[in-house]
Amino acid sequence: MADTNLLRFGLVVGIFFILMIIYIVFKKTQKSQDSRLKKWEETREKGIDRFIMVRGVLLTGIPSMVLLILLTQLMNPESNLIVDIIYYSIIGLAAGIGWGYFVWWSSEISYKNWKGNFH
Repeated sequence: MADTNLLRFGLVVGIFFILMIIYIVFKKTQKSQDSRLKKWEETREKGIDRFIMVRGVLLTGIPSMVLLILLTQLMNPESNLIVDIIYYSIIGLAAGIGWGYFVWWSSEISYKNWKGNFH
């Protein structure tokens, strides 16, 4: 049981870091600072709650949850599917909310620094 929990924790951490890397690469490949500023201004007008629900929960938490359930079922077919769904739903929701907050506040800091330094 301890090995299974350690494996689950490792999968969650690994997927979290993979998603972080994907986000950072995506963020860095956007066209220009001005276009990023304009996009962020549009995003922040919609509010933090919507941002966390869309970027955090829907685009990070739910895909992470599905991936973790699939990986657990593939790696351990005797695992209880219902328990896995409940377990990874909680983890996916928490990770999605946490990731949403992290991205929101890091984007806000970058935005305020850029606006303060250049405008």
